[in-house]
Amino acid sequence: MRSLKENAGRLVRFETLSGPEWTQGGVTVTPVARSIRVGGQVGRYVRTWPSAVLVSEEGRTSRLRIVDMTRWAQIAILLATLTWLFEIWMRTRTRKELS
Repeated sequence: MRSLKENAGRLVRFETLSGPEWTQGGVTVTPVARSIRVGGQVGRYVRTWPSAVLVSEEGRTSRLRIVDMTRWAQIAILLATLTWLFEIWMRTRTRKELS
């Protein structure tokens, strides 16, 4: 039986993937994505999201970052929910202390 430390690379992997290059008029564009893979032999979870676009022009390469607005919206919803639950918890706690 292998230890968890030996299987760590197999259980969770982060990867950077490059898509096919596209060239138009001397400008080369390459999409870049990040991926996380979790799981072993029984099951697997894979999540891939775009992270950047590489633009090469006249020997210069620049990286244009892609902002994942869906993730920011999910974080905002989570924080709003936690704030709301904390407020409800505080109100019920003060009612119990008053009675």
